[in-house]
Amino acid sequence: ERKYTIQKVADIFPEYYLLKVKNFKGTAKNHLDEWIYFLKNSEIKEEFDAKGMVEAKETLRVNNLSDQERAAYKRYMDNKSYEASILSTQEFEAQWQNEQIEQAKIRGREEGKRSLLLEQLERRFPEIASQHRAAILGLNSQDLENLAEAMWDFKTSADLLDWLQEHSS
Repeated sequence: ERKYTIQKVADIFPEYYLLKVKNFKGTAKNHLDEWIYFLKNSEIKEEFDAKGMVEAKETLRVNNLSDQERAAYKRYMDNKSYEASILSTQEFEAQWQNEQIEQAKIRGREEGKRSLLLEQLERRFPEIASQHRAAILGLNSQDLENLAEAMWDFKTSADLLDWLQEHSS
């Protein structure tokens, strides 16, 4: 009693309500009455709007089908689910392909920049650029852009070598 500060047994157990469906007169005045009407008559009127009533109406409709109709309905729902799954997969694959195309375009542009930069460096410093081709190809895109800007400030091939040494990882 001290540990849980409970005074009555009723504080421990949940409350239960017994619905006397037989005593229900048949007029739904509130949402609880709508559910009682449904439980008593296995019917849901169009004007009922209690929470969960739409789902209950669909379940009741399916349960009232014959075995053959219910099997056909199950096949139909399975097919709808399968179609939705296929559509979702196709959308995912299309998005993935678009992302791959974008990445390929970016890589292509970077390769174009690298090739152009290598050509310019080989023209400007023919004796050095071909020897350091691997170092230039290994530069990340930011260093590649920095080299493209800095190359115009190089006076000699030593400036290029110093820059490559400073920025090679």
